[in-house]
Amino acid sequence: MAQPKARKSIYDFDAPFNFNETIGRDAYVLVDEKNGRLYVSSEAARILGHGDRFPFSIHVAFKDGNIGMTKPTENEWADKRPARFDKRRYASAMTFIKKLKVPGGRYIYDSFGNQWFVFRPESDLKPK
Repeated sequence: MAQPKARKSIYDFDAPFNFNETIGRDAYVLVDEKNGRLYVSSEAARILGHGDRFPFSIHVAFKDGNIGMTKPTENEWADKRPARFDKRRYASAMTFIKKLKVPGGRYIYDSFGNQWFVFRPESDLKPK
């Protein structure tokens, strides 16, 4: 059987897109105000020490516009229940968001100190 005659393309593609460039390696926490939940990116989960181990629990705090996360310990904050992230890396956090008036959006990993992982609002990190 004969091959169909190739038509000349009106497009001139130089090279295919490298989809490895689209893999997000940002460590961030996403606050979903509408659904009242938190999402932790895979890179943030890795930094927090959980990588691909799900579900996991972690203490979450909000102060001065930043989100802080720390690993639960046996003695500290025994009376505080940590947020529990499922295998999709979501945690229910409606009360946390409403009570502390946490603005929605992405919070990018900024630093680690005093056992706290600090995430700052993405808008604070963008050049003005």
